[in-house]
Amino acid sequence: MIDYQKNIIVLLDANAFVHSSFHAYEEKLDIKGNDQRIIHGLMDTLVSLTFQFERIDEIFMIFDPDDSSLYRRSKYSAYKKNRPLVDPSLYQQRKNAEILFKEKLGIPIVTYPGYEADDIIGSVAQLFKNEHQVIIVSPDKDIAQLVDKNIFLLRKWRNKTEKGFILLDENGVKENFGVFPKQIPDLLALMGDDADNLPGVDKIGKKTAF
Repeated sequence: MIDYQKNIIVLLDANAFVHSSFHAYEEKLDIKGNDQRIIHGLMDTLVSLTFQFERIDEIFMIFDPDDSSLYRRSKYSAYKKNRPLVDPSLYQQRKNAEILFKEKLGIPIVTYPGYEADDIIGSVAQLFKNEHQVIIVSPDKDIAQLVDKNIFLLRKWRNKTEKGFILLDENGVKENFGVFPKQIPDLLALMGDDADNLPGVDKIGKKTAF
């Protein structure tokens, strides 16, 4: 599936794992009593990635900036208006994580004012894909629209007894989401997305959208 004759570029949707770590992990206190569960979750993800591929040539961690919804709200003012304010502890842990991975571990951190992590991932993936193999690590279904012959999506999966990662190419997206990557935007536009406060088309739900 992956052409190891080319450089392997991993784009980690760090912002998604920031939130999943904060809400799914118990507190991980350091010797000063500071909660470090987000750093713990991101480190766990990075270690897990080393078992997924023959090699990784470069890895980038993509974070949301503070004003990440600015561009999207300029297009649709109600975007994410249903979301609660960011927990101050999550905000501080995210900032600590950015500093740690950039300054202590030397991992490039990518962010851009006004744009969400998945917007940035889409742009960076397009820059790299012609000469490299790009692997996006994210649980975000929206990102599946980016998958093509040189861009792959790595997602976590689990059942009652097992858990791990699954690597999706174009056919894998079809098997997992019911449509090919280029059809994802149309599917989501029809369905809407409650998490982002996007209404979709009236009287069309998941089943009808397909």
